[in-house]
Amino acid sequence: MFTVGHEVVYRVSDSYPLIYASPLPANFSAGSAYDFPSVPPIESGLVNYTQLSPTEFQVRVNNATGPFLLVLSTTYGDWQVSGVSATHLMVYNYSNGWIINRTGTYVMHVYYAPQAQANEIIGMQLLAIAISVAFVGYGFAMRKRLTKS
Repeated sequence: MFTVGHEVVYRVSDSYPLIYASPLPANFSAGSAYDFPSVPPIESGLVNYTQLSPTEFQVRVNNATGPFLLVLSTTYGDWQVSGVSATHLMVYNYSNGWIINRTGTYVMHVYYAPQAQANEIIGMQLLAIAISVAFVGYGFAMRKRLTKS
């Protein structure tokens, strides 16, 4: 705790990471009802992540031995997982969660789908600009060539 002027600022300790894994019971199935605990147990070391951009994460799963819940502590939305089959659901009434039923060590990506679409559109726009510049350059070259003759 420290103060800034008349305001008191508290430091939060032991906060949850942005992405974490919570183990599920061995008999869990994606279609079954499961009451997630209000304070999720974090299986330490099961997942490590690298934030590649504000809208993309690379998640490494280390020796998963059973199903687990992967949680992204952001407001529920159009986030998706690639590299593994996963069931997307809302967890704790606000955040994104995926039921992962794959064992072993592997890498997957968590990304915000609308941003991926925007990136594709930006790529197409850049290609259109490059083609337009090429046509303009070709036109100038042909014009200059015709004026010389």
